[in-house]
Amino acid sequence: ANAQLAETRARNARLDVRAPVSGYVLERNVETGQTVSAGSGILFRIAKDGQLELQAKLSEDDLAQVDVGIAATVTPVGTDRVFSGNIWQISPMIDAQSRQGMARVALPFDKALRPGGFAAVEIKSGVMTAPVLPESAVQTGPNGSFVYVVGKDNKVKQRPVKVGPVTANGLIIEEGLAGTERVV
Repeated sequence: ANAQLAETRARNARLDVRAPVSGYVLERNVETGQTVSAGSGILFRIAKDGQLELQAKLSEDDLAQVDVGIAATVTPVGTDRVFSGNIWQISPMIDAQSRQGMARVALPFDKALRPGGFAAVEIKSGVMTAPVLPESAVQTGPNGSFVYVVGKDNKVKQRPVKVGPVTANGLIIEEGLAGTERVV
């Protein structure tokens, strides 16, 4: 009788569904008392240890500028709230069609962060000092981008520039200006 009781307890223990990790239940696809089997699919989605992950697609050039541990700020679409996280993994592969790779940002759980949602991510990979001009100040011609600079003689001269990324404040000028010139 004791052997039969032990066998029944062992069988019942195998019937319990237990999460492999602790965390927050994000999605439940099973009801209490429901029969499940190995092919039943995903029963629960869990945020491990209360953390969420944001997958940021970055260009090849941008991906080369970031490292694991770098801070990232995340602003979910439709809100002004900003969340802080860190890059915890960088994909070793680049998608051949999009020419983008994946940086994974770990974030603490918050109800405002919705799995499957979209967000703006700012990753500061380094500090750079460069002139920033409004888009209207930079012209484009057959030989590339240029600006008009006021010289010491108060005459305006055309000067070629290399334009970098666009920011909320304007265009970053990577080459051609020191930042002390007067630009028209």
